Amino acid sequence: MENVPDHRDKSAIYKLEENTMINRSYVMRDQVRHVVQDIESCNITRLNRRSETQLHLIAVSVVTFVYILAAAVSG
Repeated sequence: MENVPDHRDKSAIYKLEENTMINRSYVMRDQVRHVVQDIESCNITRLNRRSETQLHLIAVSVVTFVYILAAAVSG
């Protein structure tokens, strides 16, 4: 049990926590090493955005129609 830090020795505990944080950052670095390259290699086309715009226009028109219909019925 000679490697276990004494609970009264706070500097050893802080050093252990610091080493743990450094090791965790290396794990994160390994996990995201190729992610940036994968994101940069994605090809976002205008066709996807056009379909999103069409769906947005349809959704807005349906909500507007329901609002006008509710206003006409209630008033």
